[in-house]
Amino acid sequence: MKILIDTHIFLWMLSRPEKLNDTRRYELESQANEVFLSAMSIAELMIKESIGKIKIEFNPVEMAQEMGINILNFTGEDALAQLPQL
Repeated sequence: MKILIDTHIFLWMLSRPEKLNDTRRYELESQANEVFLSAMSIAELMIKESIGKIKIEFNPVEMAQEMGINILNFTGEDALAQLPQL
């Protein structure tokens, strides 16, 4: 199964895994599943860090890679594709 996680789930996986119920934690840790994180989540973390909302003392890209999480790129073309057809 392919699983797309959001920013807060990524942070919970890193620092508060007990916040995830047992079923969800098993799904995220299972080698049978592919876990994905959007590059936009990385941008969100860096923005929040830059304005002092959170403290990031790790490289989120490296941490995701160490955890076996695939990072999905987000390009300008991806953003344009989200606009309604004019």
